[in-house]
Amino acid sequence: AILLICIGIALVFWLLVKLSQRYTTMRPVAFDFEIPEGRALSDAPPEDMRVEIEGTGWDLLFDYFSNPVIELHYNLSQTDDLLLNRSQLRSEILRQLSSNDIKINEINYESIDLELEEKITKTVPVQLQRKITFSAEYHLRDSIQLRPDSITVTGPVSKVEQIQRWRTDSLVIEKIESNVTREVSLESPPEAVSLNTQSVEV
Repeated sequence: AILLICIGIALVFWLLVKLSQRYTTMRPVAFDFEIPEGRALSDAPPEDMRVEIEGTGWDLLFDYFSNPVIELHYNLSQTDDLLLNRSQLRSEILRQLSSNDIKINEINYESIDLELEEKITKTVPVQLQRKITFSAEYHLRDSIQLRPDSITVTGPVSKVEQIQRWRTDSLVIEKIESNVTREVSLESPPEAVSLNTQSVEV
């Protein structure tokens, strides 16, 4: 019992000493935007933004548990352009940290330039990408059916206007001898564009 008490006391003092030292760590940074109805960002904000911060173990530990992801909030109702340089990003991030003793060493983006555009919705046909073969003496009795055969694409006008059709992932079936039904995923949309469904039935 005395040995366990001594080990426990030593562990407490070791923990106090370790957490009093200074460390560096990487923290993710997320963005939250208030966007007016009928508008959309021409490009999505970066999802891989990281900031390297330095502080004592106590400060970093408390900051992590109180705010595991640093989130920056912006209201875009009064502007169509948002340019954030390194100095602005540093200032905004510092305001989100729980202690003034934590400092920023590095941010992995020099600047972030975001622009609002008109948001539109467009219906386009689905194009099946396929590689199918039949067993001997078998062939298609009718045309291949897609359900749904068209999808709705939503996003900034500069990107949505260029879309004329939407392709599926590749469907590969060999030696078909009977009716076949498969669910096939659609190709992933680019940033800032969304689809009303992620797959179709073939």
